[in-house]
Amino acid sequence: MAIEYDQDLCRDKAIAFYQDAIANDKANILGKQFQLTTLKLARASLGESRGTLESTINKLAKSIDPNDPKLKEVDALYKEFGYKDDLKKVLSSMRTTSYWKSSQRFYNEDVSAFILMARAVKPELGLNSRDAAITWFMNSVSDKAGELSGKGSANFNRTNLTSRLIRYTGGLASKRSLTDSEIEREIATIKKDISNEMEKLHRGLVISLGSSCFNGIYFAGSCFYDRNFSDLLFSQSLMDLTKEINNRELQSLEGSITEQAGKYKFQLLELPTGKEYLKETPLSLIPPKLDYTSIADIRIHDHYWVNQSDVKRLEKGLNTLGDEWKIRSFHQHADSETYVIFDKKNSLLKIYYKNGRLKSSTPLDLKGMLGDEKQRGGAGNYFVHSYRNGVLYIQDERGEVRPLEGVNVKGLDAKTPLYILPLGKDHHFKIKGGKMHFTVKGKKPDYAPYNFSKKDSAVKKVRSVITNRNYQTKTAVTFMGEIDKRKKELIKMYSLTNHEYNELSKLAFGILGNESQFGNSKKYWLKEAVPFVVSIAKGNRFNTSSNSRGPTQIKTVPRKIARKYGVTKSNLEDPKKAAVATMGFLAEALSELKSKEKHHPKINSDNRFDYIHYIYMGKSSEITKATATPYKNIYFKQILKYNRGLEVFEKMD
Repeated sequence: MAIEYDQDLCRDKAIAFYQDAIANDKANILGKQFQLTTLKLARASLGESRGTLESTINKLAKSIDPNDPKLKEVDALYKEFGYKDDLKKVLSSMRTTSYWKSSQRFYNEDVSAFILMARAVKPELGLNSRDAAITWFMNSVSDKAGELSGKGSANFNRTNLTSRLIRYTGGLASKRSLTDSEIEREIATIKKDISNEMEKLHRGLVISLGSSCFNGIYFAGSCFYDRNFSDLLFSQSLMDLTKEINNRELQSLEGSITEQAGKYKFQLLELPTGKEYLKETPLSLIPPKLDYTSIADIRIHDHYWVNQSDVKRLEKGLNTLGDEWKIRSFHQHADSETYVIFDKKNSLLKIYYKNGRLKSSTPLDLKGMLGDEKQRGGAGNYFVHSYRNGVLYIQDERGEVRPLEGVNVKGLDAKTPLYILPLGKDHHFKIKGGKMHFTVKGKKPDYAPYNFSKKDSAVKKVRSVITNRNYQTKTAVTFMGEIDKRKKELIKMYSLTNHEYNELSKLAFGILGNESQFGNSKKYWLKEAVPFVVSIAKGNRFNTSSNSRGPTQIKTVPRKIARKYGVTKSNLEDPKKAAVATMGFLAEALSELKSKEKHHPKINSDNRFDYIHYIYMGKSSEITKATATPYKNIYFKQILKYNRGLEVFEKMD
């Protein structure tokens, strides 16, 4: 029992030592620790490409299970230190938090609760007990600042972590986010400073406690009070002192200096100034594209129209290459003279001529965490923006500009294409529609952190040519002519890409062949002439409202199509009406497929169009049950057969 008493006594003496050190914080450890915690959380937000801590916590909280055994200790800590909510309530509030709504904004107490939770289940964030303690401590300071100046005042915001963090993450309209290497540099500097001060405190603790606390079975030598244990004692002292702070009057809160009745005087570290990390004005850019006139096996008619089957065949061949060779092959037929490939894996920056010959290769000294996320080196399509003070600035397709740290290469012209090769095996470059896209293989739960290529908004005029004479019926020619004519309107109506529209138009042609032999089927005309025969056969007596109508046998006319083009089931016999209705129905089927394809492991962006007919035929359950096998499906095989009698040409820009 005597030993236990000695241990408790020594612990109490150690906490008292730290409380006195905090009260007379000449080295400003409190101010520095608060800044370090802010920077750590800013780094976590940057890694997720979130502009606020609230949106980062919102995302992370959704992946945390409140029943995780590792969180039992956290719930106990919440009760010990007086949090107003238990673990499940805290987690629930994290999932709905928002910086831009004051009632849902996170304040220091909330951040402290998140840190205790993240420390247990998200160790990769590097948060520890000191981070939780300083935010808990600063919550009391913020409360006092709110009493003095009002909640939401400049003084209050200066002491609130999330309001400070937004200066680093690009959450403010005029500021860009820091890169991981930039914030890592700031973290390393302040961490070293704090570590030195904590080492001094640790040595002072050992001297203060004296030999009486380092004798006996449990205290042999000073190793019991090592640095890790000292950090825990420091954190415990800080948490305990919040009660005393709550009972003290705030004596001074001027600028970044905080003082309470002669004690706890510390200085908040400076935030980035109004001139630092400003957003750069983006350059006006046109992404490189294939020059089809330079490719011998691409058929070009009338000097303007390119055969899409030839283009797809070429792109399919190029897309089998590795990313670097794919880029080099692409640029041999693209409209740019030089381009840059940044290989993070091997720390090389390569500059190539248009013909694929290497101009230069420069080794790099890369900093920070390297990944495919935008703020961790990034991957994807970029352009040279500018070169200043030994730093290369790059711009993505969305107009965001950031420094590429560790790349000290002069002589690159503005607007030069620059490709950063991915490290992740699921990320890759893909040539589509004559342009280079950076995308993902399969599906990804969160696209925000990455520089994936944006949706191509260009709309190219199209001309469908029916090459098989057996399919050249009046209905088919009129049907496809209307699809070509309405391309721009329907793309806008359904937010389709140029590529998606072209693929849907070929599906529509195949469906026209399947359902009515391009309008020449006797069975189809019989159904149109005596619709009640169909309704009786289906058990609907003389009610024909549920009959499929028109040469593509549409059961329901999409509302958008009905409003825009005056299409009804009764006028679907008109090939023009049937054409827009079929494209509208297929566009909606595509949207439905995208929402359901997660249930079918074999569906991806490359083969998605092979499965749409299941939804067209009312068999979406085969998608959700993952039983759809298009290449064994007779209906789809017929679509492919009819598509061999159709060629689609696009007008070159």
